Amino acid sequence: MTFELRLEWEDAPKVRSPVLAVTWARFEIRVEGKPLTQFWSESANAIRTGVYGSVFPLARWVVRHWWHLLDETLCNPAVLSGARGARDHERRWLERHNLVYAREGMAYPDLSIYREDDLVGLRWVRDAESVTTPGRFLGDGAAHLARSAVEAGLARLVESVVERTADLGGDEEVAQLRADWAAIVSSTREEQVLCARLAGLGLDPYGSQPDEAVEDLLAGDLGLSEPVIQDLLAATDAGRLGVNLQAVRTLVACLPSIDDVAHRIATEIPYDARPYRAGYQRADAVRRRFGLDPSRPLDDLAGLVDAQLGAVSQTWITVGDPRDIEAAVERNGTYALAGTARSPRAQRFLLARALHHWQFVNEGRSAVRLLTRANDWQQSASRAFAAELLAPAAALATRLAGESGWERQQELADDFQVSPMVIAHQIENHGLG
Repeated sequence: MTFELRLEWEDAPKVRSPVLAVTWARFEIRVEGKPLTQFWSESANAIRTGVYGSVFPLARWVVRHWWHLLDETLCNPAVLSGARGARDHERRWLERHNLVYAREGMAYPDLSIYREDDLVGLRWVRDAESVTTPGRFLGDGAAHLARSAVEAGLARLVESVVERTADLGGDEEVAQLRADWAAIVSSTREEQVLCARLAGLGLDPYGSQPDEAVEDLLAGDLGLSEPVIQDLLAATDAGRLGVNLQAVRTLVACLPSIDDVAHRIATEIPYDARPYRAGYQRADAVRRRFGLDPSRPLDDLAGLVDAQLGAVSQTWITVGDPRDIEAAVERNGTYALAGTARSPRAQRFLLARALHHWQFVNEGRSAVRLLTRANDWQQSASRAFAAELLAPAAALATRLAGESGWERQQELADDFQVSPMVIAHQIENHGLG
């Protein structure tokens, strides 16, 4: 899919700031040719595909958060509901990823940009009718795009602004933008891996936050594939990086050696920005492919997996501190799971999450991936998949009969061999209560 940021420079004689005036433009963002900057103008009482204003604040924001836009994944799927109403820790993530925080009085859409595996996710949300601005953005949507397309589009925006302000080199803000952009171009050539890893951890590659020990660790050879490293970074923070890295290495070492590419069974499911919806759709596809009755519990998950995939290697071990990292999974010549020791029901749920990754995530260079407690898109989708596979909403609906109290949830948890929390989430998410 294509990603375009279209600029048509406009005269702005009434704008006092030379920097804002020279970068005044008609501005559009398009995905596959379709505008996501569709805007209802109150003054014109008309709908336009673009907006007018200076793009200098946007270029400055893009440069400031360049590595986070391309290399930091979701902190929580809830942020995809839009920039308004976010909680404090979600707002900090949105400040690095959502164009609302670049506005500075300009009209930029409620658009989040973030990493999703080898791709870049885009999610845009319409403005509420109650906004006080003289107009509002219309439409909602989502897309998964090639990183190269998004990177090139953002770079063209910045370079256009840098070129447009060439005669304003004495302006402090312009000079800072040019210096910061030059640093990014240099880092892309010389230290891209380190910058991407620091951003994946939520840190500013050019800030004072990372201590030397963290930088030295991330700059070195971690002995893991980059997709596994990204899974790790999404699940940890700088303070717990060392202990979680050791846990990952221990789990990955328990996986059998890779021989050949394992056969893929499940069909592809169209992308949905809401990971829980994607998880439900994927569970339904696997149930249909395996011939499972959605109105009945899945009694023998391990037997089903072995029957459908062949003998699956399962290893359960004790890791020093299993808070963040739950398992390593492999699909390449064999299907394997190495997880942190837990109760039988918790192991069953983790096996269901592994099935999600075997069918929808592990492929190509990503033969090994992690299951973690992070809230990025794939981890969230895997939890929704496991819940729907083991305790399908259709089966729960027939058994609830209008009674969804805690005691009934405990009984259903026993019937479906899951935790009561899984039942509670299914009831709430599917509106069964």
